[in-house]
Amino acid sequence: MSKEEYSTILSEVKHQSVQKIMESQKSWPSELFHYTNATGVHGILTSKALFLTNLRYLNDPNELTYVFSLAQKCLEIQRADWVKHPNGDIIWDSVYSFLGHVISDYHESDLVFQNDEHDYYVCSLSESADSLDQWRAYGDDGLGTCIGLNPNKLANVRWGLPSISITPPNTTFLVKMIYDEKEQMKTINEFLKVVLEMVENADEGDNVADVMWVTNEELSELLHELRFIFKHKAYEQEREWRLVMIDNHNYLTGEFFDWLSDPERHPKPKEAVKLITPAVKTRVRNHEIIPYLIFKIENEDSSDDDELFDGSASPPISQFILGPRSNQMNASLSLIHLLTELGYGHYPKMDKSSAPYRV
Repeated sequence: MSKEEYSTILSEVKHQSVQKIMESQKSWPSELFHYTNATGVHGILTSKALFLTNLRYLNDPNELTYVFSLAQKCLEIQRADWVKHPNGDIIWDSVYSFLGHVISDYHESDLVFQNDEHDYYVCSLSESADSLDQWRAYGDDGLGTCIGLNPNKLANVRWGLPSISITPPNTTFLVKMIYDEKEQMKTINEFLKVVLEMVENADEGDNVADVMWVTNEELSELLHELRFIFKHKAYEQEREWRLVMIDNHNYLTGEFFDWLSDPERHPKPKEAVKLITPAVKTRVRNHEIIPYLIFKIENEDSSDDDELFDGSASPPISQFILGPRSNQMNASLSLIHLLTELGYGHYPKMDKSSAPYRV
């Protein structure tokens, strides 16, 4: 079998694996919730936008590497099945080592993604309204606001999963996180099973190096997509849905970092000197400067200033829940003043949190 035939087979398996998951996510909830502090809710209302944070700045320290570690676990379980075939041990070692290198690169250098022309940004939403755990973690320890959003009313959100090779620029997807490790491993194992069948049925003349290269390439692409929806079970209570956007104009490429580390030996990349306004913005969060992208929750060309709160049956922002530790009366009055200042003539429902929380 030729290298191209291997690639075609595994590419199709990869596509089917992702498609199977996404088919189960075609139906979106009528409401999702975003927990934030006073600065966050003020920024969302004044800009009519959500802020999508760079993937590497999220709360899970293993966000970038979890799926690669999971794939290594799958391979460890399968090792006996691989090594009993000619060249099976060589291919197994190659794939396992490749995954290890990816994990090591993220942990140690953590500067450039494997697909370094792209970077990834997300905004976390939840199925859970008035969740005490999320008030503590994301709602300013109960002092903030939980914003109810109707995902079906958000502008320019697509069903599906971002694919580096085919996703148009500035496209935003809504995906549901999967926390069940057995389900996660099943998806990865289905891919590895096809690779093992290729090893079992390999002809004498097949090039082992081609099999290793294609396997690593296609598995890497699959795992890069799955990391948007696979998360460690420790976060299961968050019941997260996630807005995902790829920055197709990332100038922080390998060439850029080569130049940055040794400007005398490497030419300055063109992308770094273009006189353009970058899409990526920055904000301060505690001790960090955080890169983010802006996602407008209504169409840019909307002529109706009241579209967000126009009294329709299901506007994009459906309600505010005021934090359990906040001065809820003052918080509701402040929101009304803010909405009035911004020119909105109609107001979403405002509820007080019923979570019992006192410090």
